[in-house]
Amino acid sequence: MTVIVDAMGGDHAPHEVVKGALGAAQELGIEIVLVGREPELAKYAIHNPHIRIQHAESVVEMHEHPARSLRSKPDSSISVATKLLKATPGSALVSAGNTGSVMACALFELGTVSGIDRPAIATTLPTLEGSMIAIDCGANVDCKPAQLVQFARMGSLYARHVLGIASPRVGLLNNGTEEGKGNALAKETQKLLRGGNTGFVGNVEGTQIFRGGVDVLVTDGFVGNIFLKTCEGLSDMFFHAMGEALSAAGVVSELAKGVSRRLERFSCSNPANSGAPLLGVEGCVIITHGASRADTVKNAIALANRYSASGALQFMRESCPDWSSCS
Repeated sequence: MTVIVDAMGGDHAPHEVVKGALGAAQELGIEIVLVGREPELAKYAIHNPHIRIQHAESVVEMHEHPARSLRSKPDSSISVATKLLKATPGSALVSAGNTGSVMACALFELGTVSGIDRPAIATTLPTLEGSMIAIDCGANVDCKPAQLVQFARMGSLYARHVLGIASPRVGLLNNGTEEGKGNALAKETQKLLRGGNTGFVGNVEGTQIFRGGVDVLVTDGFVGNIFLKTCEGLSDMFFHAMGEALSAAGVVSELAKGVSRRLERFSCSNPANSGAPLLGVEGCVIITHGASRADTVKNAIALANRYSASGALQFMRESCPDWSSCS
């Protein structure tokens, strides 16, 4: 098993990315290829038999336009990493870099699984029951109902084969739970989900999301990305406010730490919740947060390893040759 890592992607690259890769190599014992400027990566004295460096001359910055960077920087770390993924059967790719560029490179170099219109970003979020997959979280801002059905199927396959959920329950993010609620996209999507053997259990409104009840939450990428970033902001605000409240109340440090540990799994910025697969492309690609530190990178590499080893991608290829019409 080989995990290819875009060592130059992210706000804290390459130091934190290399640190995370070293941790993953020690824990998992898998081959990790760090892609980036070799002189910079060599500074970190990587002495590990499981890690090697693949040189890439340039870097796509976080602010750059994805399509333009793909054309102007064919030797960027993410471009070289994606080409290496295509050339290495059974491998996986992790990047904390420019999400648009990761997607653009994946589509250009790998293409999509036959029958799938568009790839989608699937993010794991905590709930009172455990966790759920939210899909799409930003890959597609404009979607058709049939594409949301494809997202539901991809999310279910991932939940089943990677997360071990035997019969994933699918819900549609909507402005009410009643049948027929929502805009034109939501109404038509409901009809398709109900008639398509997708594990659809109904609409999910905002107040219900984190109670549990669904394993796969389906939405378009525009709403999904706003939803995800709102969750991150609210989570950060809550933990900041909790820390201030405990400090103001004079709570002893050990008790405060205990409370924080119990609540940590509900934080959207928890490294354990790191890594979002780009489902639908012909390869195992994991996108992680641009602000990722070493622990998050390490966990994203572990997820990439699990995703590739699960055979989920092969199940996706075989489960339905024509994703647009299967039921």
